Amino acid sequence: MGRIRTVKPELFRNEDLYDAYKETGLPVRTAFIALLTECDREGRFKWKPRSLKVACLPFDDIDMERVLHTLNTRGFIKKYSHQKDGRTEFFGYIPSFKKHQHINNKEKESFLPAPDAPDSAIIEPLTCRSHVDHATVTRSIGKGKEGKGKEQGKEQVLKDPCRVDTRPDEDEQTGEVILSGESLPEKTDPKARASSQQKQARAIDDIFQYWQTIMDHPNARLDEKRRKLIRNALKTGYAVNDLKTAILGCSYTPHNMGDNDRGQRYDGLHVIFKNADQIDRFIHNAMNQESMDANRENHQRGKNGLTFLDRDLTGTLDELWEKS
Repeated sequence: MGRIRTVKPELFRNEDLYDAYKETGLPVRTAFIALLTECDREGRFKWKPRSLKVACLPFDDIDMERVLHTLNTRGFIKKYSHQKDGRTEFFGYIPSFKKHQHINNKEKESFLPAPDAPDSAIIEPLTCRSHVDHATVTRSIGKGKEGKGKEQGKEQVLKDPCRVDTRPDEDEQTGEVILSGESLPEKTDPKARASSQQKQARAIDDIFQYWQTIMDHPNARLDEKRRKLIRNALKTGYAVNDLKTAILGCSYTPHNMGDNDRGQRYDGLHVIFKNADQIDRFIHNAMNQESMDANRENHQRGKNGLTFLDRDLTGTLDELWEKS
């Protein structure tokens, strides 16, 4: 049930929210404001994209899961899981909710579990399944069971070298945010130009190394052709993490991973970053990996069934038994 919430003027001047809109073309600003009305008094909501789509953006022809993913990766909302009676439920919350909202005392108490409850865990937007052994990428911020001593309430981050980071890309030394597709300054001092070039070069190296790991191409080289492909994708307006997500989505796509008539993999950067439609398709695949898994299983069942039908079924019952 929707609720009346306060929207401050500062929200419309939030540059990070505007950048998210410009980078994705999704109505993330409207969606974020609408999510405020779906939160309970603690800033929590049920993570049900289809229901939220109807409640927040009923007339927009968009993928609500992608809208939530965009807000999640940029820190405007957080997704978490909660274990109850052997079942896992998913929820979200707005970290800045209590800072900007004044709740009526008559509003009912929240009945949704807290993200820092013992059986709750923050979920990173995406994890990578793959060709190497990775740690589970889940940040457990629950207080845990009694008897943990100093470890109670301590945030734990299990790092995965192939995960799509939820934070903006930052300069490791200065902490300065590296903007996706950042254009080189044309009429500024040489130092600014050099700094921008260095940031873009680091972003390109980061994306290429991610592709190497996900696709298991350790001996591949970042030549000028591959560098140009990545650079053009960034200039189109995609964030570094968007392009990593597209790479991950390609790894989830059976046809591209060799499950085709030729038995050939189509996992090159020239395939993934061919155009915006291709990038969007692979991003969608990454964010709908459960559906991709189901499609892969159905495809495999179809192949197995075809193999059985192609068998030679001539002969007596005893002969057919021997062939089976």
